[in-house]
Amino acid sequence: MARRGGAVLWSAGIAIVVTLALMPAAAQARVGGLDPSFGRGGSVGVHLASGGIRVTPGPDQSIVVAAGIGSDGGTELIRFLPDGRLDQGFGAAGHVSVPQEIEGLPFWPFHIAVDGLGRILAFGTVVNPDRQVELFSPLSVVRESWAAVVRLTSDGRLDPSFGEGRGFVRSDFGLLTDSPLAASSPTASTSAGKVDSQDRPVLIVGTAGVDSPCFGHSGVAWFPRALVRLTTSGAPDPSFGGGDGISPLKGTPSYPTLGFAEGDLPVAKVGSEGCPRSAKMFRFGVDGTPLTEFGRGGVLAYPKLALGLVEPTGGLVLYPYPGRPSPLTRTTPDGSRDRSFGKNGTVGLSMPPGARRALRPVSVDARRRILLVGSLVLPKRTKARTRSAKRKPSRGFLVVGRLRADGKPNRGFGKRGWILTPIGRSKEVRAYWAFVDSRGRLLVLRLVSKPRKSTGRFVLARYLLDN
Repeated sequence: MARRGGAVLWSAGIAIVVTLALMPAAAQARVGGLDPSFGRGGSVGVHLASGGIRVTPGPDQSIVVAAGIGSDGGTELIRFLPDGRLDQGFGAAGHVSVPQEIEGLPFWPFHIAVDGLGRILAFGTVVNPDRQVELFSPLSVVRESWAAVVRLTSDGRLDPSFGEGRGFVRSDFGLLTDSPLAASSPTASTSAGKVDSQDRPVLIVGTAGVDSPCFGHSGVAWFPRALVRLTTSGAPDPSFGGGDGISPLKGTPSYPTLGFAEGDLPVAKVGSEGCPRSAKMFRFGVDGTPLTEFGRGGVLAYPKLALGLVEPTGGLVLYPYPGRPSPLTRTTPDGSRDRSFGKNGTVGLSMPPGARRALRPVSVDARRRILLVGSLVLPKRTKARTRSAKRKPSRGFLVVGRLRADGKPNRGFGKRGWILTPIGRSKEVRAYWAFVDSRGRLLVLRLVSKPRKSTGRFVLARYLLDN
């Protein structure tokens, strides 16, 4: 039943390798260099517990890091001030533990969001460990559960203005009430959650079922069933869905994501049927009804692609599932391919050469330029083909690239559109989370490790980008 959060970013590469070490100091400070006003020389070390990780910006350029997402060991929140120092006014010296129980039952957060007032919302699942139900066989067992949202004040306390004074909401959101699902699968779970520009919580809620994947054995998984919007006080939003705050959603088990087009128009990505499974996008109006001008009745499937970004206009930026760094696809607001982008809406990315490359779109600016962040490793090379030849240690690089609105590399950015930041000898780097703050600075939570190791040192770094 426990789900491990985690979202390891990505896979990347190009034609010409550029190291910031060879660039003038002034250029480093202008484009792609570490921000000297953040932490120590542009970065701070972050001590994280096991489990999934989430990073989200606050409205004042503060940064909230959540560790232990999706695990039963508890979730810890760490908040940094805009200059990289721990926020001493947040909990105990910048650290707050998300409640591990709601009404005496275990609570497992899966997503974190920060609203416009700096309040932190944890979206997750409350589980009743004392009630188990078989779905179709003794091997398909689920525990009774509910979707839940917890809101903390900006200083880390339970928010008494949310959830009728309790600081949380726990509900099946109508999925199980008077439904056949209540008898066969008394479960509800939060699969994804965000807040819109009006600080209203929006979440995807699902129920358990038996999944038959393309490869491997069948098992219990979560199927998306509804998109839910709450008011700022935590009540179902009567202006959304059928007047109960709920809009139907149907998809297969996958890693769901949420985004918003301008005007708080929700975009939900879930999995679709078929082998191999593809991404299925749902677009909604501000009232939760399907956006009929998008695809067929507000729904479109994109084979082998994942949702990277939602543009303000409602266009989408899509990228391949992990393991395939190229190509990148862009759509118009109606879901068709954007013919002004590359060739028929698709651009093949030519990254710097290297091993274990990864890449993902992280932001789009007012000029519709797409920023990409990833990593690669330059492998060891020998000076001579003898066993005694001394090997040079491999070196990890953080990769940042930018595309113009038409999909061509933004050659004024770094060198030919790419910047490589060396991390260290005998080190690899993976960018776990990345975003651009309101002042145009790139924040990256990266894992620096020994070659081919999954554990290492987490570092939060801020980079300066040009306009």
